[in-house]
Amino acid sequence: MLEVLGSIATIAATIVQAVSVVRLMKIEKELNKMYKRRSNEQIKSN
Repeated sequence: MLEVLGSIATIAATIVQAVSVVRLMKIEKELNKMYKRRSNEQIKSN
């Protein structure tokens, strides 16, 4: 019984890790878009 619970916990932890990595990648893409847009605006204003 404990072995089954352990493997379920491991699988759950792996899924949580994968989800958080995907979320981080999405956030990073959004930040890159914002940063590029801001630097483009600075170039235009100079």
